[in-house]
Amino acid sequence: MQKMDTEENTFIHLKGLVWSATEKDIKTFLHDCNVKTVVLTTNERGKPSGDAFVHVDSEADVDKAIAHNKEHLRERFVIVEEIYEAQYRREIKGAIQPNQMKLKTYSDSHLRLSNLPLVSSELDIQTFLKDCKLKEVRILKTKAGKPNGEAIVEFESDDDLVRGMICNNSSLRGRFISVDKVEKSELEQIEETERKVPKVNPDNIEKKVSNTNPEIEAGKTGTFYIKLRGLPWKATEDEIAEFLDDCDIVGNVVIINNEAGKPSGDAVLQLLNNIDLERALKYDRKYLLDRCVIVEETDKDNYNKHIRKLDKPDTEENTFIRLKGLVWSATE
Repeated sequence: MQKMDTEENTFIHLKGLVWSATEKDIKTFLHDCNVKTVVLTTNERGKPSGDAFVHVDSEADVDKAIAHNKEHLRERFVIVEEIYEAQYRREIKGAIQPNQMKLKTYSDSHLRLSNLPLVSSELDIQTFLKDCKLKEVRILKTKAGKPNGEAIVEFESDDDLVRGMICNNSSLRGRFISVDKVEKSELEQIEETERKVPKVNPDNIEKKVSNTNPEIEAGKTGTFYIKLRGLPWKATEDEIAEFLDDCDIVGNVVIINNEAGKPSGDAVLQLLNNIDLERALKYDRKYLLDRCVIVEETDKDNYNKHIRKLDKPDTEENTFIRLKGLVWSATE
């Protein structure tokens, strides 16, 4: 680069620095130079870039600095190059310096819940945070309108916020939930995104569904059921919901257990409308984990039969056992 007549020749560029290098390290490296300013830059992710720009006192100091070219600072050798003022100003103009990085400001009333099962409802989250008083639960969604496994929760007080933080790594539906603070800028972005999403009138949805299929009575959404067979035994409700990614599931995925209380490989669930039923049936004989899954339509009675097995009344005692394989001569 050509030097302008008015420019100082008192600037150098250091490249290949160890990421943990500090201003003190660089001044020690340039121990025989009179250093005025050291600018350690970071990349877009806020991590050290390995570059530094140094302003020294005189051109004689520049010569001394260049003499250190390819000398080691800790385990790495450093490239030292002379640059002129215009280049120095341009390079550091958009650079983020560690001591100038914008401090993150967090909301004092909101927390983010991550790794939620996709079938989680507001009631599930309220139960998970049962010791806290909540103002609002906001389940976050993808661009396709599906839950993304995260939620933003607003708390009544500071004490409730602290109690919410204590729930970090607690379990909900067999998954460990992360509870973290939320940056104010993130909240603003979420609110801005939600303002741009048009509100949908449920009445219009019902009319649209009924018009797509004359055989479906107007307003009769949520009356469609499917059964999945051949599921991996370790498949969770969340994994089944992800398997049926573009289908709106009403309520919970009901995993059917055998007589021993272990997963049988079957599950039933309710869908929002006939369109979701058609989408779900297209997943027939597709693979979930390592198993080919059968997807077939079922009826309300079959669905309710398995729901009732899950819903044990609070007054019902769980004090009974069954013994199998007894010798015929066994007595009481």
